[in-house]
Amino acid sequence: YDEIVELFSPPEGNSYFINKMANHLPSDQLKTKHLVSKITEVGEGFEMKVIDVESQAVNIITCDQVIYAGQKHALKYIHPASAPLFEDQQSAPWMVVNIVVKDELPAVAYWQNEMLTEDESFMGFVDSATQQQANKGLRVLTGYYCLPVESRKDLLNVEANKSVIAEKTIKHISNYFEQDISALVKQVHVKVMGHAMPIPKPGYLLQDKNDLRPCKKMVYAGVDNGRLPLLYEAIDSGLVAHGLLSQLKI
Repeated sequence: YDEIVELFSPPEGNSYFINKMANHLPSDQLKTKHLVSKITEVGEGFEMKVIDVESQAVNIITCDQVIYAGQKHALKYIHPASAPLFEDQQSAPWMVVNIVVKDELPAVAYWQNEMLTEDESFMGFVDSATQQQANKGLRVLTGYYCLPVESRKDLLNVEANKSVIAEKTIKHISNYFEQDISALVKQVHVKVMGHAMPIPKPGYLLQDKNDLRPCKKMVYAGVDNGRLPLLYEAIDSGLVAHGLLSQLKI
């Protein structure tokens, strides 16, 4: 398409939404660089084992209610009682390749650029030229690969194949720009995500797992909760989770 389509895409990317939410939370209660490794029901509430990644300390936090917005395949380790609700769910492994280039490519840029190539796993790329640039003169092209479920174990070999992955992605994006961009490349960063996106199947939608949750005070949110198509689930599920808890009498 060559027409201009006006969409709401904040110049700073998703950090716009993160900052909006963070501004409504007490700063001393917003814990970044922490991982919840265990959720246990204790009395009328919950006890959570939380790892402080920076200090490598393990802290115990007690609370009355929980919204679990993490990936559901991890529930078998974090809260085993909830795991059966999601045992029929499959997630696709993804690989993200961030390519930092000199900003000497054509000025026309689109945030999202889908591509159809002989590589069925390559989805296309996003172009940071449509966003605010932290480093002037540089541009980040982020390529996405959605892999078959049976390829998940292959992600363990990414370190050994990083050069091949980088070269292949640069070639795909070069085809898009109709010029070889390899001379412009400054850095390549490869990130693997073993369970990145839920795979919708017949019967997947409108199956809110919260209707069957074993603990009324623990609700689920995120793109993989079965209510709506992925984008809408991500946007809406946090509001629904909060609403479910607000209905409970503490």
